[in-house]
Amino acid sequence: MAPPVTRFRPWRSLSAFIVILTVLYALVLFTGDSQPYPKLGIDLEGGTQVVLTARTPSGQPATNDQLTLARQIIELRVNGLGVSGAEVVQNGGQLTITVPGNE
Repeated sequence: MAPPVTRFRPWRSLSAFIVILTVLYALVLFTGDSQPYPKLGIDLEGGTQVVLTARTPSGQPATNDQLTLARQIIELRVNGLGVSGAEVVQNGGQLTITVPGNE
């Protein structure tokens, strides 16, 4: 006995693809800034990155406690400006401040 013949229906696959694509596009639209495109990170959008090397008034390298305090103060000031996505990272004896956006 031969197996039953099944018909290939490309419209089912195409309609499933369109539904999935519509759901993904709706997620981008409703979870972002209500813009029809995704929010880009600093690597794609652009922004400003500043690297600060801390020194004491005597010219000596700053201690870890001083760097931590400086990082906390800079974070409060940058976030106080209303910038979202800003990042202040302590890297050895340096502080790296990254602010996304073109403004």
